[in-house]
Amino acid sequence: MGREYILRKALASVDKNYDLCIIDCPPSLGLLTVIGLVAADAVLTPTQPQVIDFRGLSLFLETLERIKLELNPELVHLGVLVTFFDNRLIHHEVAIKAMENADLPLLPVKIGRSIRVAEAAAAGELVTVWDPNNPQTENYRKMAEIVTQWLGSDPN
Repeated sequence: MGREYILRKALASVDKNYDLCIIDCPPSLGLLTVIGLVAADAVLTPTQPQVIDFRGLSLFLETLERIKLELNPELVHLGVLVTFFDNRLIHHEVAIKAMENADLPLLPVKIGRSIRVAEAAAAGELVTVWDPNNPQTENYRKMAEIVTQWLGSDPN
């Protein structure tokens, strides 16, 4: 009974010790994702710009609305973050246009493909340190600004 609330209860016992907890849920609509969404104050939805991912994204957003209605009415959706974007690929542009036409809450920043980001991760470094002039470094900074703005507006 109440298994959806187990993580929320566990985090409540330590919330005075931390400013932020990031919960990285699996890319599925299973119980672990539901538990994460019930425990969360906000959710960021990453997706790749592929038409095949559009169906899964739509199902996730429907589930997100049900979670907000039934289990976590305070949950804020920060938006959909397009990742692994390559503006040279027509397929990516088509997928993004389909998302825009569906009025999905796309964030104003896209995280593109970059070998330098992968190298930084492999080296255990932030891309902002590894390659501060990389175009993706600026995109990560923009994403951080969006999260920082939300944190500043959080009433908790």
